[in-house]
Amino acid sequence: MEEHGYTVMRVLGQGSGCSSRVYEVKDSTGQLRVVKQLPWVVDADKETALREVKLLSSLRHPCIVPYLESFLVRSTPSLPAEDILCLVMSRCDRDLRQEALRIRLEWELQGE
Repeated sequence: MEEHGYTVMRVLGQGSGCSSRVYEVKDSTGQLRVVKQLPWVVDADKETALREVKLLSSLRHPCIVPYLESFLVRSTPSLPAEDILCLVMSRCDRDLRQEALRIRLEWELQGE
């Protein structure tokens, strides 16, 4: 990821079967971001990943983490030797579930 301007800070999570990973990274300006790595192995994976990229890039909502960019990299030692799709997203500084519940409560109170 460093060739794309991102330095890995720590692992945040891992998908089922070790097929995907989520990292906290720092970009070239020092901003903290999140990178989700998806294996790019067979056509079904590619189609699923491209659908996710298209959907994420079109979403604009205060309770949805903003998508920033995506790129392909060669695998790292921790994943199979295939290409990997990296999705770069903003890092959440707060619990989005709690934020969504707070907004919902505000809407409900305004309706009374």
